[in-house]
Amino acid sequence: MPNQIRALIVEDNPADADLEKRALRNILPVEYDVYCADRLEDALRLLGDIRFDVVLLDLGLPESGGLDTLERVRAVADSVAIVVLTGAADEATSLEALDRGAQDFLLKSEVTSGTLHRAIRFAIHRKQAERSSGQVGGDRESRLCAVLGAAWDAIVTIDADGNIRDWNRNAEELLGWRANEVAGRPLVAFLGLVADDFGRDGEKVFTTIFDRRRQPLTVEARSTVIQTDEQHIRAISLRPAESIPTNNNRKVPATASK
Repeated sequence: MPNQIRALIVEDNPADADLEKRALRNILPVEYDVYCADRLEDALRLLGDIRFDVVLLDLGLPESGGLDTLERVRAVADSVAIVVLTGAADEATSLEALDRGAQDFLLKSEVTSGTLHRAIRFAIHRKQAERSSGQVGGDRESRLCAVLGAAWDAIVTIDADGNIRDWNRNAEELLGWRANEVAGRPLVAFLGLVADDFGRDGEKVFTTIFDRRRQPLTVEARSTVIQTDEQHIRAISLRPAESIPTNNNRKVPATASK
């Protein structure tokens, strides 16, 4: 992750744009070089003239709306990481934007220095992984596999029976088990939860899991369902959410003590 990041905010609401600028300027030790555009035409011109690391994109601009906005940005700057910023009512569109080439999305109501920097960091690493693996614009499973190793989140994938397929390095660090210890074994035996506890496809939930030391961890979890020709896969990303109250009444799974 570079110590200086050039970001383009594409937002027609002055209050939202100001909030995002202030959030970026409060992030240390990373220095953000921030540009703003309130119209898509101005954003496309800037993207053609300046090399950006990330675009913070509002899909609802005056002269362009929805996924067409994303497509037009990608046509000019497909090598740039894109974080879609949206209102709660547009979350379904934001999920579809991930399939169309965006790297992450964030609800505007959740924008803080911490959440914005985390989304940008993830998006940049995801874009780098996609480029290095040649998976830009590929199917959902390929895109997911491309980012497992580079993602800053803990990511776990399970099959249709709830057995663990992949467990990236950040999952090892967060939860304490090595990937070879959990592969092929039921998710519930380690985290005390089944797949449905992590919400619907794309839904963000806060829940409590347990690490290897039997310590409760409150996490922000997002689940993505991937249907391939051969099988049904669910990928679950986990981010620590220390500010959310922990439910200590959850039963600790037996495997958590091993």
